[in-house]
Amino acid sequence: MEIAKRCKRFRDVIGVRQDLSEIKELIKKDQESGKGEELRRRKASQTMPYMPDLIGARSSFSRSQSFSPTASLEFKGRICLEGEIKNQHNNNSSILCLLITSQGKLFSGGSDNIICAYNFNWDKREFYYDNTLSGHRNSINNLCEMPNYNFILSCSDDKTIKMWNINNYQCVKTYEGHNSDVNCVLALEDGRVISASTDKTIKVWNEKGECKNTLTGHSDPVRSLILSNDKRIISCSSDKSVRFWDLNTLKCQNEHTIKDVPCSGNTNCTLYMPNEDKLFVGGQGVIKIIDLKQYKVIGTINEGLNGKGIHSIVKLIDGSFVVCLNSNSDNIIKFDKNFKFETKVQYPQRNYTRYLIPLPNINRFVNSDNRGHIFIWEY
Repeated sequence: MEIAKRCKRFRDVIGVRQDLSEIKELIKKDQESGKGEELRRRKASQTMPYMPDLIGARSSFSRSQSFSPTASLEFKGRICLEGEIKNQHNNNSSILCLLITSQGKLFSGGSDNIICAYNFNWDKREFYYDNTLSGHRNSINNLCEMPNYNFILSCSDDKTIKMWNINNYQCVKTYEGHNSDVNCVLALEDGRVISASTDKTIKVWNEKGECKNTLTGHSDPVRSLILSNDKRIISCSSDKSVRFWDLNTLKCQNEHTIKDVPCSGNTNCTLYMPNEDKLFVGGQGVIKIIDLKQYKVIGTINEGLNGKGIHSIVKLIDGSFVVCLNSNSDNIIKFDKNFKFETKVQYPQRNYTRYLIPLPNINRFVNSDNRGHIFIWEY
């Protein structure tokens, strides 16, 4: 019994589950030293705990099981790792995109060609896997909610877009027409769907899933699409240009094209701030701030980015910003309301972060990585 108590104490102090024999050895060395040097040495060398060890193996759970975070694990800076959301993605797959719908459901799309759905209990802060949406034949790059809230869209490296009913998780429509990977998708209130592809085009689809227009102008893959307050489509491309498209005429407003704006390969590397008419675009180790009234770059941010590619830029409910980098060290960066560097966080297991989104109305955000994990953070 005493050993068990000591084991629990050591596990709590170290912050990660140890093998029983290993803990006994630590206790023995601790007792022999009289000063706990072995424990302090181990604690000092310990990096981030492996969250599945704290909450149970990711691969052994049923649909009815859930995870409710019990305590925050505080480390470097003002961000705390609260727990991991269990999912059905393959252990070594990258989770490339996340979406939280107006109904409070979470969806994740991965390089394993599947989309996982999760339900939330907001009162208890419980997260639990609900279902898997299968049908794509290649990686899922982006997810988008339809205006009527009962459907979502997904786009994939299989060159297609799919519409899903989120009540029964069935695919109800497939859009085909792109000649390469579909990187981003948008849904408009009039039923039209806009998609961007590595084939350098933007396509406009009607409610029947038919391609009605193909917009050309970019000379490299189109990575990100934004719908502005004044009903224009803003596109960002690997050709380092930002273009503006009139939704009525579907013509590019060439006079407003902004050049020399590096854009990374992730669809979440842009952040639109409608109240300020600003657009943040992330590239390799740099974020450009664009004034959408003047159609020009008005600022450059590179502090804390360490020359790494930008995977996500999000604004939190307290007005601060979080950026996740294409890196396996110090890859979650927090900035204050003025986008001044505040702190950086070492991600668990030194994995590469892939996508990051804020949870609505609470001080939490969720992110995914290249090893099939989805973590929730408190700030």
